[in-house]
Amino acid sequence: MPHHRPADSSRTPRFTGPRTFMRLPHVTDLDGVDVAVVGIPTDDAVSFRSGQRFGPEAVRSASVLLRPYNPALDVDVTELSLVDYGDAPTVPGYVEESLRRTAEFLEPIHRAGVVPLAIGGDHSIALAELRAAAAVHGPLALVHLDAHADVWDAYYGVPYSHGTVFRRAAEEGLVAPERSVQAGMRGTLYGRADVDAPGELGFEAIPGPELERIGPREYGERVRARAGDAPVFLSLDVDLVDPAFAPGTGTPEPAPATRCSRWWRWLGGADRRRPARSGVPLPCGRCAGASEQRRRSWRWRRGRPPLPPTPRARSRARSTSLGRTSSRRCPPPRPPSPGPCPAAHARRRAASTTRSRGWPGCAGGWAATTGPCSPPRTWS
Repeated sequence: MPHHRPADSSRTPRFTGPRTFMRLPHVTDLDGVDVAVVGIPTDDAVSFRSGQRFGPEAVRSASVLLRPYNPALDVDVTELSLVDYGDAPTVPGYVEESLRRTAEFLEPIHRAGVVPLAIGGDHSIALAELRAAAAVHGPLALVHLDAHADVWDAYYGVPYSHGTVFRRAAEEGLVAPERSVQAGMRGTLYGRADVDAPGELGFEAIPGPELERIGPREYGERVRARAGDAPVFLSLDVDLVDPAFAPGTGTPEPAPATRCSRWWRWLGGADRRRPARSGVPLPCGRCAGASEQRRRSWRWRRGRPPLPPTPRARSRARSTSLGRTSSRRCPPPRPPSPGPCPAAHARRRAASTTRSRGWPGCAGGWAATTGPCSPPRTWS
């Protein structure tokens, strides 16, 4: 039985060969396959910015840089047999026909016991995925991460859109709302009824601010408790992430779910409630105060009076005195930059042409040989 894995990029360059996801072999025989990557290139149901039909191609091109082992998670994907199964036969301009053909394309993958990993495409593709999965596994527990709940009844008077997909799924019995969790919703809505719509269908809804507050651990516990032993369908919309970091989405929603937020700091190991992971140490007091030192030095160079320590700087000083610092070695604090030397300007006008290096703070970096520059004035 074959075991499929990505091509070894230490043997053949990444820019060679057919463009598949993670340089996996393009295989349609599912014998011995664990995961099949599928592209669903369609964007006919999007309501704002189009172009998602090129998503599978772009993701495949970017994925050639992926290596199979992730040391942070201690996961090696080559323990599974993975293939790139190709693209679903979508029909440009015909949303319902694309959904029907995509479901027919995906159903044999489920019947073979293979897990499909689909790349869109606008979010209407989730309805085709759910139809194919439910035909084999029955109603599914939906785990949905998105900036929008996608449970509107209609868009522009038509029932099939990227914003109506999970209402249609609930109506068709493809998902079990009592086992499902939607999380990450944020942004403006058309009315108060939009906030209550997921709950009226039976979904548990975790808005974006609450998701940010509870963090990944509690979120995972709530998902496991609600889904139980039901088969799970995971749907991740890229607009969950702030468009500053993921701009290629049809409906961007500015958000706190960025890599600087608590949610993503946890993924990187910088949550201050627990020890830092390797590679993301907590800043020590000296490093944390570097910006304050530069700011005060900036005022001195411009002849302005010094500033008293800010509350934030005092807090950092207290943290340092209490020993709440990381174990990494930090560079010594940067000394304040010397200010201009007024004596040097007068000497330059009266000095001979013989010059030598003087105090680094002098204008032009040079001083006359008639005497050394005065040392810079310092503030206590």
